[in-house]
Amino acid sequence: RASHIREVLDAVYLLGGLAHVQGLQAILEQEIDLKVTVLNPFQNLATADGVEIPADYASYASALALAVRGVEE
Repeated sequence: RASHIREVLDAVYLLGGLAHVQGLQAILEQEIDLKVTVLNPFQNLATADGVEIPADYASYASALALAVRGVEE
């Protein structure tokens, strides 16, 4: 059994609607002493010309994952 979170985790990734709650990332980093990153599901995807990535991009992670999964099948 791990006595400290660092023994089992290297980093924490936030996604979904809560990922963009102001101050959450900083609080988590301080409390658990790990790097906390808001996951950007669009980071490695090309978008069509004129399509902008939404400001709350982490909220689209599940939908994007399902869409990509459908393309691969």
